[in-house]
Amino acid sequence: MSGAELRHWCEGLLQEGRDRLATDIGIVSCVVGSGYTIVAVKAKNKVFCAGDTFALQETYCREVVRTGQSVALTDVEDVPGLQRHPLYMPMMLEAYVAAPIFHQGKVWGTVNYTSMRVRTENFSDEEVAYVERQGQAISEALKSVDLE
Repeated sequence: MSGAELRHWCEGLLQEGRDRLATDIGIVSCVVGSGYTIVAVKAKNKVFCAGDTFALQETYCREVVRTGQSVALTDVEDVPGLQRHPLYMPMMLEAYVAAPIFHQGKVWGTVNYTSMRVRTENFSDEEVAYVERQGQAISEALKSVDLE
């Protein structure tokens, strides 16, 4: 599988995930050092594009990468300290769920979904498990991708 084929395949997963989770944005990212690059994106608007790069510390995904575990937030405004997060200030992304993508035993990136609307209910265990399964599927796909 080429990088372009991986991106196209991930875009299909992200559209399915956005529909299922009722979110505005779905992203597959790759993290190298302190850099965060969008590999694939499906969004209601063109806020982000594949290839966009950010400092990892300026993303909600930093905790997923740091811990290697899923994170789910439904009302970022009510999480102490996150109102001052560099991503929250300009975009006000309120709901967020993400899972790590592993490659060769390390966190390679994340699959994540965000919304500009507060969710009235927490992400269910089933929804978090769904995102985790997507992360696992992408991890498997990476085994057949030339990442050089």
